[in-house]
Amino acid sequence: MLAYLTVPKGTSRQMGTASEVGVFGAVPVGWKNMYFRPELAYERFQSKVEGRKFTESYMAVPLLVHFEVAGMYLAEGPVLKKALAIDVDGTDITGNVKNDVSLMIVAGIRRRMLGAELRWDQGFRSLQKSLVPGDVYVRNRAITLHAVLAFGGHQ
Repeated sequence: MLAYLTVPKGTSRQMGTASEVGVFGAVPVGWKNMYFRPELAYERFQSKVEGRKFTESYMAVPLLVHFEVAGMYLAEGPVLKKALAIDVDGTDITGNVKNDVSLMIVAGIRRRMLGAELRWDQGFRSLQKSLVPGDVYVRNRAITLHAVLAFGGHQ
């Protein structure tokens, strides 16, 4: 999985790794093949900006609307993220970071219990509460591929 931070034009950055583990439910909303899909996940991202390594950990709550046809689906919605630990080059900056709000778009396929998802997650706002000299405002962005193991619920 790949993650990077959105930065001002002209600022150097490098993609890093991302990992996530979580659970979700599917609640029918009254229309065939449409569900409200709340999730609870632990996310960890790494990225480089101006040669400095950012490592971020969040508790994320995606609130997705899920539409499924013939085992393929699309889902989208806001994601609320609580910053758990953020560091830059090993220095903890969690106290200077806002909780994040992002938009997630998901495309997936599912056959019985197994599935795969491609996710795009874009943060809406800068993470830092304030800047130190030489720093730039950053926003999260991640493109991830997920394996899905489903139990019960809709088929």
